[in-house]
Amino acid sequence: MLIIDGGGTALKVWKHTERGKMHLLTCIAGNFNVQTGRLTHVLKALTEAVKHSSEHTILIGLAGLSDETEKHALENKLRTRAAFKGKTICLMSDWELQLELHFPSQNGMIAVLGTGSVFAAKVEGKRLRVGGYGRWIGDRGSGMAIGFSALWHYLRLLDGFFEDEHFCKAMRRHFKDRKDTLRKVYQEQFQVQTLAPKVIALAAKGNSTAQAILETEAHFVADFVKLLKKKTAQVHLPLKLCGGLVEKPNYYRSLVEQVIAQHAL
Repeated sequence: MLIIDGGGTALKVWKHTERGKMHLLTCIAGNFNVQTGRLTHVLKALTEAVKHSSEHTILIGLAGLSDETEKHALENKLRTRAAFKGKTICLMSDWELQLELHFPSQNGMIAVLGTGSVFAAKVEGKRLRVGGYGRWIGDRGSGMAIGFSALWHYLRLLDGFFEDEHFCKAMRRHFKDRKDTLRKVYQEQFQVQTLAPKVIALAAKGNSTAQAILETEAHFVADFVKLLKKKTAQVHLPLKLCGGLVEKPNYYRSLVEQVIAQHAL
């Protein structure tokens, strides 16, 4: 089975082996959220990912794909392409894909922390989602949220609200001053989520500003997990952290696990 996971930063293609292992075949950089209006870009990338594969079943999860009408429309477009002829296509949102991968036949909940964020659970086959409001309204705990907070702290630092030499130096690698910051964000559409790994690295080195940013976002994550657990009315529900920010061990993942354990479970 071929598994395709498209988010706000990359599209990853995995092969699911008969032994249940996941083997990463390729990773294509870019924004594959279907709500961005770049459907042609998404269709092209999906076609490229599939055309050389001999796998019969294609499981596709895309950020922003939650409406059933949109799913059917996208599936119909894919079926007109030669690469998908004779294939079994299973289309779903990125969070639905994560639920199926981590909890295929059992109850469980996930916190997806990547470019955006969403929190979901599956109980007795029924799915429930909270959060995931989008980058502008607020995907708390996500790369976007951390990046926006880093920008806010940097601009306040430049205004003179506080001092932090190491944080200022790290941000100046991207923005030389206030004017440059605002220009890149508002006129050049700077990829705000790319600041998140820098903040995590700074926090791991003991920087107090970076640690405060991550602490705030970790508590928001815990709030959503706590709400999700309350809505499911389940006493014991396993949780899986997934998404680019926490898929590998790092300072932020450890902090999120700690805060959730203290305040949400």
